[in-house]
Amino acid sequence: MLVDGIKARFNGRDMVVKIHREDLPFFEYRNESAFVIYKRIAAGEWTTSDIAKVLRFALSPRPDRSKPVDAYAAWESLRANLHRIGAVPAPPPDPIYAALTSRPIAQYAALAQLVLGAALFGIEEADATFTDEPDGEE
Repeated sequence: MLVDGIKARFNGRDMVVKIHREDLPFFEYRNESAFVIYKRIAAGEWTTSDIAKVLRFALSPRPDRSKPVDAYAAWESLRANLHRIGAVPAPPPDPIYAALTSRPIAQYAALAQLVLGAALFGIEEADATFTDEPDGEE
């Protein structure tokens, strides 16, 4: 059976990491083609930014699909700039940044590839698992 989410142990927490298929236009408007990033990761030509973008989007609250894609992107940009200039309180610590800086980032390339593959194609349930625990336990 094909699934579209990854059961993951991420930075000490169990969760489902997922980009909903209907949210792909929001991901792509803010970043670039999901398939282009997927191919880059699969080829081993990913960047730290690629991995962070995929995981940050997959672990963030879903976009409001009642609004146009460009409104979502404009809001995200405005919110980031307001935080940057101190007009609103700083966001809580970023769990993605914490994970990517506390463990070897290459292991998260596998998770990002699974997440994008699940969103784009579906993935066999047996293959839809990931752990960042050193002993491999989930």
